[in-house]
Amino acid sequence: GLWDTGGDAAAEERRVGPARQLSKLEEQYMAKARERQKTAMLRTQVVRGKVFTGTAFLPSPAAVEVIDFEVGRTYKRVVTLTNVSNAFNTFKLLPLDDAVTDFFEIQYKRPGYLSAGKGCQLLVSFTPKVNEDIF
Repeated sequence: GLWDTGGDAAAEERRVGPARQLSKLEEQYMAKARERQKTAMLRTQVVRGKVFTGTAFLPSPAAVEVIDFEVGRTYKRVVTLTNVSNAFNTFKLLPLDDAVTDFFEIQYKRPGYLSAGKGCQLLVSFTPKVNEDIF
């Protein structure tokens, strides 16, 4: 991909070492932390008395449309996601629908938490394999 470091998984495991098994106490702490994170994601965002409503990230462009494409040719477009909420925020890229997953590739460097007004760029690649419209 665009941000590959050129290493393979076996070399990475040798460098970092194998993952160890968590103790029962660590598993309990991890379960509690996951639960706190879930409740925090569903909580209303209030910063300095101002309540945020709406979508936390604004994509630019709002839609990627490829018209008059050639089968087998790759089309690329950079999409910027901007945090328009009132506080730090993050996003998770959900898997694409099975009907279109073979046509699209999305590459980006995981930004972690983005402060208000900051953005992240995603490279969307579209490689049509059939001469049909995809919705």
